[in-house]
Amino acid sequence: MDVSSDKLYDKISSIKSCLEKSKEKLQGIGLSNGILGLSLFYYYCFLDSKDEYSLNLSLEIVEECIEKLDGDYTSFTTKTDIIQLGLYLQFLTHHNVLKEDEFMLEFDQIVLEITRLEINNKNLDNISGALTGGTYFLSRSTDSDQTEILLEIFNLIEQESIRLNEDMIYWEFDLRGEKNIELNLHHGSAGIVSFLLKLYTITALHKDKCKEMIYSAINFILSQKKYGQINMFPQNAFTEDMLGYHNFTYGDIGIGYIITETGKKFEDDFLISEGLEILKNAALYRDPHKEFIKDANIIYGASGLNLLFAHFHEIYGMDVFKQAEVHWYHEILKLGNENSQWAGYNTYFNGTYDFAQLSLSQGLAGIGINLLNNKKSTPSFLRLLGYDI
Repeated sequence: MDVSSDKLYDKISSIKSCLEKSKEKLQGIGLSNGILGLSLFYYYCFLDSKDEYSLNLSLEIVEECIEKLDGDYTSFTTKTDIIQLGLYLQFLTHHNVLKEDEFMLEFDQIVLEITRLEINNKNLDNISGALTGGTYFLSRSTDSDQTEILLEIFNLIEQESIRLNEDMIYWEFDLRGEKNIELNLHHGSAGIVSFLLKLYTITALHKDKCKEMIYSAINFILSQKKYGQINMFPQNAFTEDMLGYHNFTYGDIGIGYIITETGKKFEDDFLISEGLEILKNAALYRDPHKEFIKDANIIYGASGLNLLFAHFHEIYGMDVFKQAEVHWYHEILKLGNENSQWAGYNTYFNGTYDFAQLSLSQGLAGIGINLLNNKKSTPSFLRLLGYDI
């Protein structure tokens, strides 16, 4: 992308140096906002340079996290952190970095307890709720039978669904004590569709009912579509709450992504076309005055947009995705020129917290991984952040 290798690696080197000096500021064991994000960064350093030292640093952090778990570990997001550790251990196992051992069987029980708590809380959030535990068990390469817990999650999804008519269903989600009908991938109906699609693909549980719910939910999501604005979908159904922007977490991209994935799974050309229309519209989004894309991180900033549109270009080969990929890549580099202690970057949302400045989802670890992955295929770690790609 006409960025010199020297300039790129100078920036990566600055990020690496900053992360090394600031490791103690990451206290949580989570992947999104904790020290596991640094472990993943070192893993991508290893993939880039084949430097065994970086791989050893990555694995040392994993051991530290497991040791913390043996104590009385708590954080603001304790349950999510623990499940993310489990998903990350699976990630490293699938990439032949770790061997599956008896610890994972013990870990299954911990995740099982957390997932049942979220089922009891009727929490269907795709990031912090029962679906995260469900994704953990769907990803497990184990002989142990996880049918029971997956069936419990499926039953909760069915019980909590609200039928608008014979062709449409939706769900309500709790946001700070208020019920909302969110549509997005991370906290809304598209997230439930994503889980049901995995369940349909991997297991034999209620295939017909699972497919019917997937289609009914997508029918509902599409019924909320509007034209002529930056967003095609409101943040919450039955409202005019149009965000006016897109990022990794909010806006239309996750919706378009899961609709195209559903279309591909069921060989449904209509859904593929609908999903691509949504994604192409989102690819046109720019923010020249930095009203919304104020930093370079993954979940709210330029890195997430760059990663997703790079993936869509890789899969579909459309120029509109390539143009978006290149645009947001250059924005990542432009946003790294501040006079800040964080290698020239500065996280806007939650920026008063050091963990946000350094983390995978909101800070330097994620930016660094994206730059390390420049011009390579889509990094598989995105499945740890809600996109199963």
